[in-house]
Amino acid sequence: MPSLTEIESALLESRQGVRLGLTDLSEGPGLYGIYGDEEAWAMLGFGERTNHGLLYLGSTLDGLNRRVLLTHFANRKSPWSIVRRSLASLLRDELGLEIDPGSPDIHRHFGLASKSDRALSKWMRNRLEVGFWASDDLVELQLVEQEALAAWSPGLCPYAAPAQQRERIETARQAMSPSTFVLQDVASDPGPSGSQSDSSSSALALLGQLVGADPIQSLGRGKPTWVTDVSQDKILLETKASRAKGIAPQSIPTQQFVDAHGVLNSTGVLTRSDLAGAALRRSAFVLGALAMMDGVTVELNPIRLMMALGQADSEA
Repeated sequence: MPSLTEIESALLESRQGVRLGLTDLSEGPGLYGIYGDEEAWAMLGFGERTNHGLLYLGSTLDGLNRRVLLTHFANRKSPWSIVRRSLASLLRDELGLEIDPGSPDIHRHFGLASKSDRALSKWMRNRLEVGFWASDDLVELQLVEQEALAAWSPGLCPYAAPAQQRERIETARQAMSPSTFVLQDVASDPGPSGSQSDSSSSALALLGQLVGADPIQSLGRGKPTWVTDVSQDKILLETKASRAKGIAPQSIPTQQFVDAHGVLNSTGVLTRSDLAGAALRRSAFVLGALAMMDGVTVELNPIRLMMALGQADSEA
C-alpha cells in the first residue's frame, strides 16, 4: 500500500483549477483532494493554512469527470454535494448567498437560488484546485482514504475535520436550512401521531432527489442505474442494458427501499443479506443509493455500508 507521502505528492502534482467545460480530468477509481488558496482559507475562517490548503478529501469510483465536475463544481447541485452546502453556509454573508425556498430540507440538503448558485461556482473556480490519485484496488482505496482522513483532518469532511470546524459548519448549515420542505409526490402512511418517522422521511427525500439526476453507480463495478420516477408504491429504474434494448423501466417497491434505509439508520450497518424481495434483486441500486448519504462509509468484498449510530441527522 502506498504511503501517505506518495499519495500527497500525487495529489499535489496533478492539482489544477476547475473551469467550465473541463473534460480531461482523471477517470476511474481514486482519491481526489480539493485545495483552497490563502484567501479561501481566510474567508472560510479556517485559520492558518495547513496540508497545502487541503479542504476536502473524497473517493470516487468513476473519476473526477463525474464526481467533481458534475457534482461539487456544478450549478444546481448543492442538494447533492456536501462540499457546496458547507461552503455556501460559511460564505453566506461574504457572497450574499440565498437559498432556494423550494429546495429539500431533509438533512439540511438545501439548494441555492440561481444567482447565488452561480456566485458560489464562480468563487470555487477562482479559489479552489483539485488533485487526483488513482487506484484500481478498491480495498486499498478505502483503507488509504481512512488513513488520509485521520492524518490530514480536512476541514470540510464530516467526522474527519477538527471539532471546532465541524461545529462552525453545523451551526452555519442549520441557519442556512429552509424549514418548510414537504415531499408531496412520495409519502408513506402516517404513523399513530399523524407524521412520518424521521428515517422514512429521509429515505423518501433521497429518492426524490435521485429522479432525473446522475445515475447511481454500483459499488462493485460502477455500473449505472437511473431513477426515472418515484411514487408512493414503486421506484422505476433503468440500466444501460435496458436502455440499449429499449425495454420499459423495472420497478422496486418504494417501501423496500425505505426499509433498507431504516436498517442502516437504526443499526448502523447494511449488507446485501439485509435486503429482501425486489430490493435484493436490485441490491446494486439500493446499496449504491444509500452509500451517497453523508456519513456512510463503504467496505468492499463483501460490500457493507456503515454509519455511526446517531449521526445520520447531525452530519448530513
